[in-house]
Amino acid sequence: MPFAIKTVDAFGRPYSKSQILKAVGSGWWPLVLELIQDLSKMGWDGQITQIKEKFGGLRFYVGDGTKSIHSRIYEAEDLSFSLCELCGRKGTMRSDGWMVTLCRPCNKQRQRTHKTMRWYQDQYDKLKEEFDAYKEASATSH
Repeated sequence: MPFAIKTVDAFGRPYSKSQILKAVGSGWWPLVLELIQDLSKMGWDGQITQIKEKFGGLRFYVGDGTKSIHSRIYEAEDLSFSLCELCGRKGTMRSDGWMVTLCRPCNKQRQRTHKTMRWYQDQYDKLKEEFDAYKEASATSH
């Protein structure tokens, strides 16, 4: 789908396609680009205040807009809660302290990544504790 719609931020600066796509996971890119296409056809002025993921769902903020423009945005935001943010397949809301909408395979990968990151953090914490004890012991022995 070509992207020839002029979008701007709240200050009137150009809001590029890459900026738009960096705001959310690649699984939601088609949803966001289709939303922008639809809004443009509805007479939207192209102003994007913010795009992000929040509480597991898409948030798409614009300046002024008609009731139908805002209804179309709410529709896309609601749909995001059923699409994996990473791959676009059917997803469900998941939480381990951070709410996300993911499919089962992406969630498994995320859990493996988090488990590995926790292991490295634990190792760092242990080494730091040992090093701090060593520094303290060295300082008192001199």
